[in-house]
Amino acid sequence: MVSRPTSLESALIPAYATSGQPVGFGPQDLYTFYNETPLVTAGTNGGGGNCIALLEISNYNDASVSGFDQNFGLAAANITKVFVNRTYPGKNGAETEALLDIEWGHAVAPGAPITVYIGNPSASSDPLLTR
Repeated sequence: MVSRPTSLESALIPAYATSGQPVGFGPQDLYTFYNETPLVTAGTNGGGGNCIALLEISNYNDASVSGFDQNFGLAAANITKVFVNRTYPGKNGAETEALLDIEWGHAVAPGAPITVYIGNPSASSDPLLTR
């Protein structure tokens, strides 16, 4: 017979949550899942002249990226922000998506610099939003 959790909280929090280890799916899990561990072990990290370019429509909290890196033992990300039409969109409902793109892009290629091009969805002339 399978034992069932006694509360919703115990059903959602894995047993290892109190062990001091990161909770959830982290970069190490990604490396295992996509068989990237041999590349990481061999020192292939996305550096060497490569870069990641991301197009976003929200600014983001820099400390969130730093916290992700620290939590999972990654070197600090090398990020350049570019406000495409020199208008500031602020942080909006797309901030979470921007953070996911940045953090996981960095996790997959921790040696690659990242340039985040941030557009402004309220600016009609924004080149990121023009088709």
